[in-house]
Amino acid sequence: MKQYRDCNALVIHLPYSYDRWRYVQDIKSEFPKLHIIEAVDGNNVDEKYLEMSNFKRVPYLKKESILARAACFLSHKKSLEYIVKNKMNNVIVFEDDVIFIHDDFLNEEIEEEYDMVYLGYRTIKSSKRGKYRVSQTHAIYYKDYEIAETILEFMDNNPNKWTTWYIFLNDEILPYMKYKLNKWVDQVSGKEVKSLINIQSMEVF
Repeated sequence: MKQYRDCNALVIHLPYSYDRWRYVQDIKSEFPKLHIIEAVDGNNVDEKYLEMSNFKRVPYLKKESILARAACFLSHKKSLEYIVKNKMNNVIVFEDDVIFIHDDFLNEEIEEEYDMVYLGYRTIKSSKRGKYRVSQTHAIYYKDYEIAETILEFMDNNPNKWTTWYIFLNDEILPYMKYKLNKWVDQVSGKEVKSLINIQSMEVF
């Protein structure tokens, strides 16, 4: 049985985001063969996304914020395309603002029954589903390239459902996957990152 440290690893990163480079290096220290997926820059995103209903449905967001969300979505799409193109299995996709809070998870055995595993998440109550909504997607494990291919196929067939990445996964993808949520990593912020004391898991079927 493979461990998480044996996974292929990708990180979504803008090459001129110098303030995040040290976190990329932290990831690379654990995954020496880390591959960088160049993130889509919000400044270069087509303004057609401003007119897509799912991206503009939060009326108080400024133009730059909407395009940044579209860029994040497109960056994750780009990482899935890389996984499929290279027929990669057991892949972790990191965002470049990740910080390990329980790095001993790397020695955990991969549970092969799951299609996807969130390595770090926060949740908010979802009144629509009556369950918890995953509100962070800064580190996700994909079982194989076929899972990535399934997600990409849904994207291509349903451009009207494109929206903020975590909402898209939560509402459109996860209901059809077997997945697990773990609190093993967190997101770097300008404020002090609050450590999570225990490894906590929530199994979802």
